[in-house]
Amino acid sequence: MIIKIFYDIGLLYIRTCFLLSMRKTVLFYDGNCSLCHWSVQFILRYEKDHSIHFASLQSDFFKRYVSKLNSTENITDSVILIRNNFWYQKSSAVIELASLLRFPFSLLRLLKIVPKSIADKCYDFIAQNRYRWFGRRQTCFIPSFQLKGRFLE
Repeated sequence: MIIKIFYDIGLLYIRTCFLLSMRKTVLFYDGNCSLCHWSVQFILRYEKDHSIHFASLQSDFFKRYVSKLNSTENITDSVILIRNNFWYQKSSAVIELASLLRFPFSLLRLLKIVPKSIADKCYDFIAQNRYRWFGRRQTCFIPSFQLKGRFLE
C-alpha cells in the first residue's frame, strides 16, 4: 500500500512536470457549462498574446495529467489555470487570468486586494448557480482550424 502511494505520487510528479515543462499556460474549464463556454470565447477574443491553451475538465488531457492530485476539494467543479509552473484555482485562477487579457479587462487583476476567502466564496456562489443561471451546453465546442492547436484533448 505504501509503495503504491509513492508510485502514484511519483507518476503524478512526472506527469505534472511534463505538463509544466511544456511552458504552456493551460486553462481547464467545465466543458458542459454555458458560462464557461462564453468565458473561453471571451478570452480568445481579448487575450493579449494568444498563448493560452484550453482543455475541458472532462477531457482525457485533464484526466491523464491532473486528476490524480490528492485534493480534499472537488477540483472538477472549479476553473484551473496553470501558468509559470503555478497552479491557480477558483478566484485565484480568474484573477491571474485577467492579467493575460487586454486593457481594460486586465484591470480585473486588481481584485487581488480582496481577501482570498471572500473572493472564493463569491466564486463558489457563482459556480453553484451557473447551470441554473446560464444553462448547460448540449453540444461540444468545435474550434476553428486556426484555434484547434490551442485546445488540448
